Amino acid sequence: MKKTNIIINFFLFFLLSILFQNVAALSGHSVLTDKNVNASQFIDRVGKQRMLMYQILVAYAQIGQVQSYGNPVNTKQMAIDEFEYSLQIIKSIPRFNLTAQRMETVWIDFKKTVLLTPDKYQLKKLIAQAEQIVSYCNSIIKSMVQSSSNNINIVNIAGKQRMLSQRMALFMLAENWGLKEGNYRLKLQQTLAEFAINLNTLKSNNDNTKKINQKIKSMEKDFSRLIRIIAKGKQERDYSFSISRNTSQILRKAKVCAKLYVELKNEVNVAMRKKDRSR
Repeated sequence: MKKTNIIINFFLFFLLSILFQNVAALSGHSVLTDKNVNASQFIDRVGKQRMLMYQILVAYAQIGQVQSYGNPVNTKQMAIDEFEYSLQIIKSIPRFNLTAQRMETVWIDFKKTVLLTPDKYQLKKLIAQAEQIVSYCNSIIKSMVQSSSNNINIVNIAGKQRMLSQRMALFMLAENWGLKEGNYRLKLQQTLAEFAINLNTLKSNNDNTKKINQKIKSMEKDFSRLIRIIAKGKQERDYSFSISRNTSQILRKAKVCAKLYVELKNEVNVAMRKKDRSR
């Protein structure tokens, strides 16, 4: 009997060890909790989920319009994989587990549809689901920003530019695909306005490094070029290709910019901790 108990206990211990290792692997080799989570990095990760939702739909629309710029088939799958990886990390934090579960419920149905052959008449439903998931991400970020003693909303704003670049691309491609419903022109105008406001906010941030200012300036040039493409509309030669190329350029620079802001906030936090210890 004792021998049986020893075997059972060993087996349970073995299973628990595997479970712990899997959770640790998902969160960068350490289990994330409210206490040890890096606020700016976590906000950046959740913020990136917003971008991935629209990036998936941009790729979906590109495939549906037989456009090959940026290898949309591969881009879509990579974005799906990254979203699911980060979703598990968000779920591992008790404080956000319920919101992440709700997000996952919408995601399961969304993923099922985007893996099918692209159908422009499914896009309205997919955009609604993407916006629902984005709202969950925003609520998590809002909670993190409010509970942080450091002003880390600038990380959220910088990260949001990634998402807005893909929203711009999506609404332009939806219109190009011949979709009349959904107020895509109005949504595009709202997205352009928000991107411009965020650019000004980032530019006026007093803590910007030289590298950050250079990226913002370069992003601003790409944004001006995109405005000109929109103004020309379908008179622009290869309109669909131009949309994808220019919004991809903005996305690449927005990604770098967001990363630089995370690094900046981490440096500030390290400096503050050193100062506290020296008192």
